[in-house]
Amino acid sequence: LLVITILVLAIFTMGQFKTLMSMPDWARLITVSVLLLLTSIFAVLVLARRLSLPLRSLADEAQSIRDFDFSSGGVVNTGIEEVDELSIIMNEMKTTIRRFLEIGSSLTAERDFSSLLNRILREMVDVSRAAGGAMYLLEEDGSALRMEILRTADGRTFDTMDESYAVRVPLEIRNSIVTDSALRRKIEDRRVRNDEMKSVDRALAAKLGVSTNEVELIAVPLLSPRGEALGVVLLVAEANSDPSHATVSGHLLALIKAIAVSAAIALENKQLL
Repeated sequence: LLVITILVLAIFTMGQFKTLMSMPDWARLITVSVLLLLTSIFAVLVLARRLSLPLRSLADEAQSIRDFDFSSGGVVNTGIEEVDELSIIMNEMKTTIRRFLEIGSSLTAERDFSSLLNRILREMVDVSRAAGGAMYLLEEDGSALRMEILRTADGRTFDTMDESYAVRVPLEIRNSIVTDSALRRKIEDRRVRNDEMKSVDRALAAKLGVSTNEVELIAVPLLSPRGEALGVVLLVAEANSDPSHATVSGHLLALIKAIAVSAAIALENKQLL
């Protein structure tokens, strides 16, 4: 519309060129200024409308989040980079919250303890898009972590390994990232070369079929509401080819951490039954 308007004004001006040139200088200046002013006003109106509509859509998205409606509203495409980026972020936020609520609800509803462990590991592997993972629970005396289940991204599960040192991991030996995570009670996210991995981590990666030169290891502690470590989930992913880009993005790590909180509560409730 803006281009058409400019063309119309240009044609009109060319058609009236003789009349315009016959005018006194002051009258010609005023006429040209008025035409330019009208064009500018129309351009501002068009651009303002183009910007206001997607902003209205984003305001509606924010309103739906406030109302706990996390159904996806889609991404707004305006051609304005900042607005489009904000739309993408809001859509990802709604998707993340919805996924977290769904996972939390499913974990709470799980009755069987073994099924619960499998479900926790499956959800974390799916969210992180890892090649697979392993779940370790702390033994009653708190001296070691014991592997309960190993799962690949395609759904194959194992409850044991030939390497006994990877099945029971004493906390004092520190031969795995999982012991570091349990002792420090925080997520450990490391990108390591295959030949630099600790013995337990290397055995797990091999069992999961990860043989790339670099591997990303994410150990997520399962902490009770009192801050006590109940266990650790280890996620193993093929490292991104670009070292400057994390294999697992920040918002996915935040979701994984939130899932770990729900998982720890569900685990503790089942252990108390």
